[in-house]
Amino acid sequence: MLNPTDELIRLGAGVVVGGMPAVVAATADPELLLDRVRAVLEVVFVNSHGAWPSLSRWAVLLPEWFVLACGPEQTAEEADQWLNWWHSLPEPERAQVAAAKSWTLSGWLYWFEPSNRTWFWSGAGLSDELAVVELEVDSWPTAVGSLEWLLRVAGADSVEFP
Repeated sequence: MLNPTDELIRLGAGVVVGGMPAVVAATADPELLLDRVRAVLEVVFVNSHGAWPSLSRWAVLLPEWFVLACGPEQTAEEADQWLNWWHSLPEPERAQVAAAKSWTLSGWLYWFEPSNRTWFWSGAGLSDELAVVELEVDSWPTAVGSLEWLLRVAGADSVEFP
């Protein structure tokens, strides 16, 4: 598996290396999308060594546009209430509601903590109105919701995992 230093190198390389699986993000400006994603991930990868920064420190380190896109932090009681409501919905509606809900910064960062992340940046490239991100994973499927959400707030109109 790659480490954050290797990922930083590949993050800046800007090439698709032919690995699988790939994430395809459609957008009118795929170059801008990848620039925004790289700006966020560079901060995460650089700060993945040593002690994990506090939430308030992350809010300063990460690009402002990304921090502002995150939903408000919730108390445990608020999170439980939302989850109970969500569980009461019919199955098809749950997926729609979950996809539309903004991730909190703490929730998003949780999946980037080194012990929780199950995917690694392998490469990326551009094709017409598509940005293609290649991942290195232990097994597939894997937890990629945090990456999907990052792609969406960075400007993706749709995100697919072919």
